[in-house]
Amino acid sequence: MKSNETTVLVIDDEKNLLDSIIDLLEINDFNVLAAQGGLEALEMIENRMPDIILCDIMMPQMNGYIFLQELRKNPLAVGVPFIFLSAKSDKQDIRRGMDLMADDYLTKPFTHEELISSITARMARIDVLKREIMMFMQNINHSIETVHSNLTSSPISNELETVKAMLKSQNEAIEKYCHINSHKVRGPLCRIMGLLELFNEQDSGYNKEILTHLKTSASDLDKITKEISYAISTTTRTSA
Repeated sequence: MKSNETTVLVIDDEKNLLDSIIDLLEINDFNVLAAQGGLEALEMIENRMPDIILCDIMMPQMNGYIFLQELRKNPLAVGVPFIFLSAKSDKQDIRRGMDLMADDYLTKPFTHEELISSITARMARIDVLKREIMMFMQNINHSIETVHSNLTSSPISNELETVKAMLKSQNEAIEKYCHINSHKVRGPLCRIMGLLELFNEQDSGYNKEILTHLKTSASDLDKITKEISYAISTTTRTSA
């Protein structure tokens, strides 16, 4: 993901530091959202989901730890990279941040290079997740084609065609959004891939059983992609 396609939410109650980070990010072509507290940031996220979040820890009303806990309750924010920015450098503080599933922890004062490098590394990881998921889909589609070509015209062949059509209809949503909930998407994808490998040309009874599980897994994946797509489209309409 290019920097000019990346939206960064920065949360810090120190106005001077906040402005400095905003300037740095904008110079590097990032789109920037800014908030001076956790409550303000949560309201902002309801209207627009950032690609990555930078957050101070010591803030009034809601500190960074509590903000992260509240953030992760939003299913769309589960996979959003999160970087703590803090003067607190004790190992215990860093461990607490990591226990809450923060992706990185930068100790103030940090250099411009350290901040940009951390953001770039996190976004590169998202790109890897997207490619991994799309590779899964390509392998699944290839396996379905192979299995389908080995089966003669039969109810199983027709049912497999239905599964194929269902997965094809999900491709766009998966490509765009499913890195957000990659931990949920991987489950049914792995099951589908494994089940396709079990298909046996000679055993129609066994294939029928596999097909039943295939349809269930494809249906689970369909529900996940629809939930994510609907939630994102709702957020988009709200912010328009």
